[in-house]
Amino acid sequence: MNNYAVLQDFVNSVSQEWFKKFFTERLDLLKNGLLDSNQEFIGDFTPDVTVMNNILTNIRKQVGELKTHEQINNFIRKNSLELKVNGYFNSDVQNDLITTIKDNPTNIQEKITELIIKMQIGNIVKSGAIALEINNVLLQKLGNDTKFNDIDEDDITYILNMEILKSVDKLKKWSDQNPAQAENYQEELKVLINDADLNNKLEACEIIEHYFETIIGNDIKEEDIKNLDPKDIKETSKIVVFNNGVTIAEEVAAKINLSTIFRNILNNKKTS
Repeated sequence: MNNYAVLQDFVNSVSQEWFKKFFTERLDLLKNGLLDSNQEFIGDFTPDVTVMNNILTNIRKQVGELKTHEQINNFIRKNSLELKVNGYFNSDVQNDLITTIKDNPTNIQEKITELIIKMQIGNIVKSGAIALEINNVLLQKLGNDTKFNDIDEDDITYILNMEILKSVDKLKKWSDQNPAQAENYQEELKVLINDADLNNKLEACEIIEHYFETIIGNDIKEEDIKNLDPKDIKETSKIVVFNNGVTIAEEVAAKINLSTIFRNILNNKKTS
């Protein structure tokens, strides 16, 4: 086990390695899903494989070069795709896609592939960034300079559970607003809300994520993307609703994933 002097050493070291591993694993899942010949990307749309590989290879190289928290924060800022700016949908994103469709309606595969993959990468970045906010909560509540050997595991557990529940509440709200989709994972949602065991929560969240990846996306058709109006993209449009659900599910998974690592290391400390 690594030797940590104080809480800040523990939190920073663990979360830094976690972010790189988490992001890389999510990229692998994204790529494998896109390359699965038995799955469509979103509805009837099939991605441009060359564009996909170029984007994923470049982003993987960037992640591999991250060495410090400052670099991770810069990476997060650089690769965050904001669909909304100051309460309105990002006109740059909208116009880029719509202009491409209008200028070359028979060859839009590359641009749509780029946009949707960047949206997926943006989801991973956002979920990872939100999970990293747990660091600040732990340090603010327990103290940066608290000696690692003096950390109270019950305090850590309580804080982690409260932070996870914040995101679970968001998932429940999304589910309440989209009951047709949510009825397929009601039991898993109950586990996330009521079960204290992080391993059970992680398993339930993985099932929910799998549902998002393989089922809900099929409700979105290529015409839904083509019909986007840059001056009037509504929050109720299928692609926006779907992306919101994906983002929240990944946020929950990221928090549980990071929290599980924190807990496992603390358990090893207690038994060593």
